[in-house]
Amino acid sequence: MAWNIYFSSLPSRKTLIHSSLGWSLMPKRKTNRQYTNLVRTPESMSWLIKQTETIQGSIDRKQRQIDKYRGEISALKAQFKNLGTVIKMHEISINPKTIQGKEPRRPRIAAHGELQRSVIGILMAADQASVGTTQIAVKLLSKWGMETTLLTIKDVRSRVKYCLKTMAKNGIAIPTHTPAGNGVVVEGYWTLSPSFLAD
Repeated sequence: MAWNIYFSSLPSRKTLIHSSLGWSLMPKRKTNRQYTNLVRTPESMSWLIKQTETIQGSIDRKQRQIDKYRGEISALKAQFKNLGTVIKMHEISINPKTIQGKEPRRPRIAAHGELQRSVIGILMAADQASVGTTQIAVKLLSKWGMETTLLTIKDVRSRVKYCLKTMAKNGIAIPTHTPAGNGVVVEGYWTLSPSFLAD
């Protein structure tokens, strides 16, 4: 099955990062020795190197986002210009620049409340074992009879991630992964809250 191929192709949790640009591999980290040329780097310098790496990683990620969005904005501006040309040819006179923007909304993939109920069902079937966000997304695609591709997995995974965060705030689910900071997010793992199961 496609999802088996997908999971078998994933690197380990330590090397896989996720951002708004999708899944990517974390570049291999240099050792402290490569920076200092010392067999044993003092703890103070080791801490400084680690902090600098983290900040530089955030800068790199933001720069990739800027480059990505710069290209998308250029394409959208070209579409806007083409629409403006057509509008000006219409018998009704309207200045395209006066039209207010409206952010598009993603179509629902399930009825209201169905996503959370399905996620709860998957976590409950795991019998308190931790389940990954991506694994939940793949199970939902299978349950709903949807095609399992990298694009559909990515789309459903983002919805599941948001749903799980809401469930965590409401005391329904708890994260079992270690939260990573500075824009780097490892694969999330979740289980149902004992208090929710007790109700």
